[in-house]
Amino acid sequence: PKTTLDYYYYYYATQVLHFYDGPEWKEQWNPKMRDMLIELQAKSGTDSGSWAGDATYFGRESGRLGCTCLALLTLEVYYRHLPLYKRDTAGLRELERAR
Repeated sequence: PKTTLDYYYYYYATQVLHFYDGPEWKEQWNPKMRDMLIELQAKSGTDSGSWAGDATYFGRESGRLGCTCLALLTLEVYYRHLPLYKRDTAGLRELERAR
């Protein structure tokens, strides 16, 4: 059976699991999500590097551009957000230093 993709769900679920951290994030969700998104990325032609629109409401309305944006944001979630447990430690100082 064909799986319905939902980049909107993937993006927000990835943020939740990233903040939760633990083995669910490190060993299950992140590696599988990363590999799945890379596999779904267009590899040739004029759409190379992008992701096709999904069958959900979001994908039908936003098309290839919206799904590509969410796929990229999903793949880089750990570059944009510190886990909650690092916000009061050196992680926050490192983030401030980078600005």
